[in-house]
Amino acid sequence: MSIVSVKGAVGSGLSCFRAVNDSDVLTILEAKDTFRIVGETISQIKRDFTRVSAVFSINCLFRYLYFQQNGELQQYLDTMGTLGNHAGLFGYGEHYNDQFLNQTMTCVVFE
Repeated sequence: MSIVSVKGAVGSGLSCFRAVNDSDVLTILEAKDTFRIVGETISQIKRDFTRVSAVFSINCLFRYLYFQQNGELQQYLDTMGTLGNHAGLFGYGEHYNDQFLNQTMTCVVFE
């Protein structure tokens, strides 16, 4: 699965931030409760690791824009900071195997 960000409506179609292939399936998703999902991510990390010495995260640029536009960037950073030492950056999306993913957060947890 690959998430494609929509730039906007153009006539009767959509303009996207990357090329959409004929074999791609486009599903319009609704935004969920961002901080509930962030909380679930933090809870999962705490279940998976008995000791967290540091976290390094990479967030897609679209998450940055989303948090910024909603005035939630500092809240997001503070929430992730509850895990302890945390460093991160915002990029243009990530690759997983042969798939390009965006609007995601990938993190590495150090014990």
